[in-house]
Amino acid sequence: MNGRQLLCVVSDCVYAHSKAATNPKTKLLHRDISGGNILILPKVSKEEDGTRALKWTGILVDWEMSKPLQNTASRPRQPERTITWQFLSVALLSRPKIVEICDELESFLYVIIYYAVRYLRSNLDGHAVGNWIDTFFDLYGVTDSAYTCGQVKIDTIKRGTLILSDDEDLEFHSPIDELLSKLLMWFRAHYIVTKHKRRQDQEKALRYNAALPPDGVPLGKARKPRRDGSEMTNREDRSKHELVDFSKPTEMEYKYAEYVLEHTRMMNLLDDIAYEREWLSGDRTPDRIPSDWAAPVRPEGPTVPASFASNLHKKPKISREDGMVTMPPFPFAHANSTIPKTPEKKRVSRA
Repeated sequence: MNGRQLLCVVSDCVYAHSKAATNPKTKLLHRDISGGNILILPKVSKEEDGTRALKWTGILVDWEMSKPLQNTASRPRQPERTITWQFLSVALLSRPKIVEICDELESFLYVIIYYAVRYLRSNLDGHAVGNWIDTFFDLYGVTDSAYTCGQVKIDTIKRGTLILSDDEDLEFHSPIDELLSKLLMWFRAHYIVTKHKRRQDQEKALRYNAALPPDGVPLGKARKPRRDGSEMTNREDRSKHELVDFSKPTEMEYKYAEYVLEHTRMMNLLDDIAYEREWLSGDRTPDRIPSDWAAPVRPEGPTVPASFASNLHKKPKISREDGMVTMPPFPFAHANSTIPKTPEKKRVSRA
C-alpha cells in the first residue's frame, strides 16, 4: 500500500466514523480506532474516461466497543481505556476523561503515523525504524502505579512534529509530510487550548471555594518603604512589571483547535493531500523493520489498578511478540465475507 492509498483508506474510515457519530439515530463513537480494526476492500470503479480502475477503500469494523456520544459535562470515568492503548489519544492516556470525537480523530492520526513509518520510505533506516515505533507506541509512563502516556508521544504533540532527535524530525519527502505537519499543528493547538481552559476552570473553582475565616478582617494597604534609586512613583513604571499570561492561546491556536472537534476538516485534508498532490511512485516498501530487530528488554511495570485496567489489556505489551512491531498491514476484506455497509461517500464541502 503506497502513501496515497493509505490516506484514501483512512479517509473512508473517518467518513464512516463521522456518519456514526453525527447521525441523530446513532451518535456512536467507535472507541477502538486502531490498525487492526480497519479493513481494505478492493473495488473496481469506472473512471470519467470510461476506463476501469481498481481502488482500495477502507472499512471501519469491530464496533463492539462503541458507545453513544456523551455530553462533555458527564463525569469522566477511567475505565474508558477499553481500547487498543497504543493508539489512544494523549488525553485519554493522561487523565480520566470521556471519549470525544477529537480523541478518535487523534487515534486515526496515529494509525497513519504507524503505517507510514513502517511501510513508506523516510529518513529512518534499519533498526532505527523498529526503535522509533517501539518508543512512540509501546513505551509508557507510570504514575501512582498506573500506566500513562509515553513521553515521546507527549513530546510529539507538544512540539507538533515527529521527533527523531533534538535537531532532526521524521520526514517522508512526500505529500504525507504536509498532511502530518498540519494534523500535528491542529492537535498541538487543541491541547494548548484545552490545557488553558482546564487551568481557568481550576482557578475558578479555587476562587469559589476560597473564603476568609469568620473573624477574618481584610488588611489595609501597607506603605511601601522608600529606597534610594528604587522607588517607582508613577503608573507607567508600575505597568512595566505587570504579569503577562504567556499561557493564553493565540487566535490561530483557538482556530486550529476547532478543526479537530469535528470530522470535516480532517476529511477534506486527507482527500486534498491524496488526490490533489503529486505523488511519486516507489514510496511503498516492504516491512522496514529488520527481521532481526528485537525490542529492548525492560523491567515489568506495576499491575494496573482495577479502576485503570481495561477488559483487553491489563498492562502494556512490551515484548516483540506482543508489541506494535508485530501488527500486520491492514487486512483485506474477503469477497465471501459479510461486509459492513458504509454510506456512499460524498465530497465534504469546505467550511
